[in-house]
Amino acid sequence: MNGQSKNIKAIIYSQLVTLLACTLAAITLIALSKEWTFYNAGHVFIISYSYGLCVHLSIGIWNGYFSDRSLLFRYSIPSAIGFIIGTLMQMLILHYLYGSKSSDELLSWLDQGLLYSILANAVIIFYFYNQQQKVNIQEELKVTQLQQAAKEKELLHSQLRLLQSQIEPHFLFNTLANLKALIALEPTRATVLLDNLTALLRQSLKQSQKETITLKDELKFCESYIAIQQTRLEDRISVNVNVSANVNQQQPFLPLLLQPIVENAILHGIEPASGRCALTIDVQKTEANVLEITIEDDGVGLGNSSHKGHGVGLKNVRTRLRSFYGDDSQLSIMGNSMGGVSVLLNIPEKALNLVS
Repeated sequence: MNGQSKNIKAIIYSQLVTLLACTLAAITLIALSKEWTFYNAGHVFIISYSYGLCVHLSIGIWNGYFSDRSLLFRYSIPSAIGFIIGTLMQMLILHYLYGSKSSDELLSWLDQGLLYSILANAVIIFYFYNQQQKVNIQEELKVTQLQQAAKEKELLHSQLRLLQSQIEPHFLFNTLANLKALIALEPTRATVLLDNLTALLRQSLKQSQKETITLKDELKFCESYIAIQQTRLEDRISVNVNVSANVNQQQPFLPLLLQPIVENAILHGIEPASGRCALTIDVQKTEANVLEITIEDDGVGLGNSSHKGHGVGLKNVRTRLRSFYGDDSQLSIMGNSMGGVSVLLNIPEKALNLVS
């Protein structure tokens, strides 16, 4: 409905421009000529409008059939056709109104009519050509923006694939080493570790085949990751995952959006700590329909970690968060009252629904 309204407004606007051009051309000719009387001036306007409307309609109809051709083809040919039709109409009008006049007088009026019709047509053609140039520039800009967006999206997917390729070997080598040590000493723990590793690799494979997964899958992936880290750190991590009842865990969600945050919490907050630490993942939906995910620990706190990272993981999370969910999404990192670090993700539900 809005598109039709815009088209109608555009048609009316172009017609008004055509009439204005014809009016200005007629006024100019009358002002420059001393032979026109007040009575004849009215006929000048009539003839001028007949020229303008003929050219206007010719361009409109012609472009309806040849909209994919060049601008020169789309405007020069219909303008010439409209000009010829307008001249024939002018001859008929002059003959009808001034049939009693001599042929020389009629030809003189026709010559002058041709002059202002050329002026009016030039204005009309210039207007249409200029409008089309603007449309072409806008279309080219839109194509460029779409291409740029596609490149950015592909870059983000490449970053995701890089993250996935980094996670699998990292866990595989470290976990297999722990598994080898536990098989002989603690077979039960080795079995649990093997089950968690199997679940992690299965989920990782599932993520690598899709651009989006579900929130439930992402949480499961994080839980499998944490379970493996618990075995590695000899259960120095207690985990609490809270998901509010009003949260739809089947909604689309970006893979590996939470895992780098959980990994940072363990490597930089919990592992350097001397005692047992807690890791909490809290997921809820606010009254403003915003998905709010909090990941916090009571580890050593900001800036106190012995691990020296480069911030690439969180930077990628922030970039992917903004690119896929828009500027309304947020990632906040702050110290908490427990002495550790809290990371807060806010994603509007409407943005989550747009990603599939």
